[in-house]
Amino acid sequence: MTWQRWFSVVTVALVAGLVGCGGGAEQAAETEFLTADKVDALVAEQRGARAAQMAALDREALEVVTRQLETLVIERGQLREELAAARAEAERYEAGLQRCVSELNRTGRSQVGTIVPDSGRAAAPAPAARAKLIAPWLPELQIVEDRIYVNAYVMNEGTGDAEAQVTIDLLHDGRRVDSSTVPAWIPAGSTDMVSAEFRLRTGEVTGSYAARVRFR
Repeated sequence: MTWQRWFSVVTVALVAGLVGCGGGAEQAAETEFLTADKVDALVAEQRGARAAQMAALDREALEVVTRQLETLVIERGQLREELAAARAEAERYEAGLQRCVSELNRTGRSQVGTIVPDSGRAAAPAPAARAKLIAPWLPELQIVEDRIYVNAYVMNEGTGDAEAQVTIDLLHDGRRVDSSTVPAWIPAGSTDMVSAEFRLRTGEVTGSYAARVRFR
């Protein structure tokens, strides 16, 4: 073999080796697998992101709690001020009450010790309480079939209670045709209503009916 032919063979072999090496590198890059180091790096990255999220949440929660505590401190201070003002007002009220009690005690003792001279005249007796009955309004009449119902109001203008017999007269065309007496207890200054029921003597209502009130 001459030296020129040997050189050509070596050159071809080197070129084939280089081509073979290049294709293997590309295939290795395409079929690359995760190694333990890469898995640890990914886990560490995820843990770091999770820790950052938790830290952010903790900071937000801490800020919320801090604001709430500040609000509570302010409200507590306001309540203390209101309580102090209420105590001061109660003390002033108590002091004023004590002054009033002392003044009443002092003036009460002076009035008890005062002697009123006797004028020699006997005190006039108080007037006796007496009842005074009046009928301030006309009696009310209501005719239902063959019945007449009368309501009368009696007022006691006097100073004493009245135990009276109230008589209601039924008038027909101005003439008394029937009467009814009702007992009544009317205290002083009050008004009471007394009622009476009358039966018509005829089924047909003719003429005019009225009523009047008497006392005894």
